[in-house]
Amino acid sequence: MRARLTGVLTLALALSGLPAAAQPEGCSVDTLRVDDVPLEVSLCVATPAEGRRRDEGGAVNVGVTERFTARGESFSRAVALEFMAGGQSSRSMDDVSLQKLGFERTLHLTILYRQGHVRLEHAMLLPGAVTLK
Repeated sequence: MRARLTGVLTLALALSGLPAAAQPEGCSVDTLRVDDVPLEVSLCVATPAEGRRRDEGGAVNVGVTERFTARGESFSRAVALEFMAGGQSSRSMDDVSLQKLGFERTLHLTILYRQGHVRLEHAMLLPGAVTLK
């Protein structure tokens, strides 16, 4: 019962848009600057690794909830990212259009997965290949 309550609370906090300090464990929050506007990027593991066991090698799928906030607007999306199994950590890439926030840009993300947690490792703004992180 307690585990179920904890899971529900964690999901509610992840979707609530709380500030970075209040985000649940397993999430990462970064603030980037896009065209001189702060953009908050929140990444949370939504579902654990599925597929081959990590000790078997190959790839695992991980459900990740991404939330992007700027100018008082935000949007979220759930994605399934593929990470390599068998190591301590793995990386995957994701491209996100920022049109919903009023930017005619795409954010190219490199996401690190380690021990059930994700975090934004690198971010590049396209077009222009502007490194943000």
